Amino acid sequence: MFVPRRNIYLFFCLVSCFVLLGVRSLFLLDDTAPGFPGGQPAKGPESFKIYITGKGTVTGIKTGGLGLAVYAVEKIPRYQGQLYRIGLVVLNTTEKPKELDFNVALVNSQGREIFLEKEYQTPVTVAPREVSPGTIEIEVPDRKNDWHMELWGGCLGARVELPLRVNVVRHPME
Repeated sequence: MFVPRRNIYLFFCLVSCFVLLGVRSLFLLDDTAPGFPGGQPAKGPESFKIYITGKGTVTGIKTGGLGLAVYAVEKIPRYQGQLYRIGLVVLNTTEKPKELDFNVALVNSQGREIFLEKEYQTPVTVAPREVSPGTIEIEVPDRKNDWHMELWGGCLGARVELPLRVNVVRHPME
């Protein structure tokens, strides 16, 4: 079967337009959220969304049988500067209860780390197919640097880097 050259030319033009539009859209993606230290871009796949009353829709990543999502950043007045508290929720996607026993660290762009080891956390068990209450609260000492959260150990199976990013941020004390 003979295909006219004009049709081949139009086909390649159409494919080129779609490719250019796809590349352009990659540069227009907004991977930052207002209210976060430096607007840390997302690293890793976002694989689920949870709606939490009063907090809005949050996005997270899955690791093993758990889904992790940051749900709030709260400004806390202190006599020496400001602290920002981060809340984390955990989604148990398995058929067994999961006890959260991982370590947490905040790391800024200069490599400074703040640790919250599991022995200092309140023990939390998440029922099968359920979402935990706010499980971890970490205080971020400033907003001048880019921060991300690292979680490792316990039932995670691998070290996870969780960007400090949500869709909706409310600061109740501002």
